[in-house]
Amino acid sequence: MFTSQFISPATHWNAVADRIRQWQREPDMSGATAFDTAQWGDISLSPNRPSRLFGYEERNLGQPSDLFASLAAGGAVQVSRTSPLRNWRNMIDRLKPYSVRGQVAGVHTYINQMNGAADDVATLARSKPWSGVLNCSSWPGPETGKALAKYVSLRFLGFHPDRLRLVLADTLNSPRNPVVLVVFFGGKAFVLGDGNNDGGITTDDRLPDFRPGCSLNARQFYLHWAANSNDSPAEAATRLLNQFGLAAA
Repeated sequence: MFTSQFISPATHWNAVADRIRQWQREPDMSGATAFDTAQWGDISLSPNRPSRLFGYEERNLGQPSDLFASLAAGGAVQVSRTSPLRNWRNMIDRLKPYSVRGQVAGVHTYINQMNGAADDVATLARSKPWSGVLNCSSWPGPETGKALAKYVSLRFLGFHPDRLRLVLADTLNSPRNPVVLVVFFGGKAFVLGDGNNDGGITTDDRLPDFRPGCSLNARQFYLHWAANSNDSPAEAATRLLNQFGLAAA
């Protein structure tokens, strides 16, 4: 019977190479682990937040309903009681007895599976003046509807608005989804992907190629610029105005 001393070095290195290839195919679960072990605290209170979202600096520019009033949907948006909307409300009611972690995971999974029907839920927020910036053509598509629907869902479940942030990417430079929802708890920022390119829940530091241009919730609008570089708030503001078509706002 052969022992390890008779196995050639090439065989050992082939085994190592095979293991490396397997490791490269395995998903990075560190963000999910952080979510499973995070301490939530009272979700109805404003949270402690990381100092840099996605590693970027930020500046609070005020209430989005004041900044982008001209971008708000004209007139009151009629919200019809569609079947997807009724099913969503039933889902929210079923999630209320669950832990906070279960509520976030449940909302995340359910909204991603709604696909285009998530727009029915998103309409509940699109009817509000603060969400007018999301009507810009820079952030079209189903990702926006899903992120906004998750925001609405978690607000219905009692999350403080400062725990939630819709982060809008610099779409000219970021290859990832144009809009994601971030939830703050335990001093970390957890990103809820859209079920396609970024389907899981992970921390913002695990997405180094996501470049935020701005972010908002119903209360505040934030401008973002790159930390530790020659970037500046003025340059970031210029990009937002010129690249995202907000000059008329």
